[in-house]
Amino acid sequence: MKLREKRTRRIVIGLALIFACVLVWWARVYSPLKERTNDLNVKHMQFGVEKHKLEKKLQKLGQAIREKSKASNRFRRLPRTVKARSLEEANAMIQAKMQSFFEGHDIQLNAYKELPPGKWGEYQVGRVEFRVSCTAKRLAELLQFLGKQEEGIRVDRLEINSRIRMRKRLRVTLRLASLFIKGPVKGA
Repeated sequence: MKLREKRTRRIVIGLALIFACVLVWWARVYSPLKERTNDLNVKHMQFGVEKHKLEKKLQKLGQAIREKSKASNRFRRLPRTVKARSLEEANAMIQAKMQSFFEGHDIQLNAYKELPPGKWGEYQVGRVEFRVSCTAKRLAELLQFLGKQEEGIRVDRLEINSRIRMRKRLRVTLRLASLFIKGPVKGA
């Protein structure tokens, strides 16, 4: 019987050692790894939620950028505009510019009239009418001057009457239209 007891004892001690090794492995290796895996899963979920929030913000920012680029493209496609605070101020600026040109180029201003504003799409168009008398050469200079303007001034109507008795002077009715967008003047 002694042999059997020794053998049983060895088996029990071997099983106890194996069980102790499994417990040590469980406590030292498996349990910390399991906790770390759980922590990483929680962090992964948090990062997923944060990623979703950031994607939504990115979509909103992308949409805002697209809207701003559409607005800037729309503004770029607009013809040049008169820079003034109001339509009356824009008309006054045009009148002053034209009178200074008239005085420097021997063009006689007979009448000036502000006409009611018009519309071009959703924008206002200021209208100013000048009645002048000048030679054909001076009229050509006037039209070239208007073509070179940086502001959005265009000739809306041009009516020319000529009389031989008037010594080659033309009577010209010139209606100018200016595109005006309400807003602050930069640099003013």
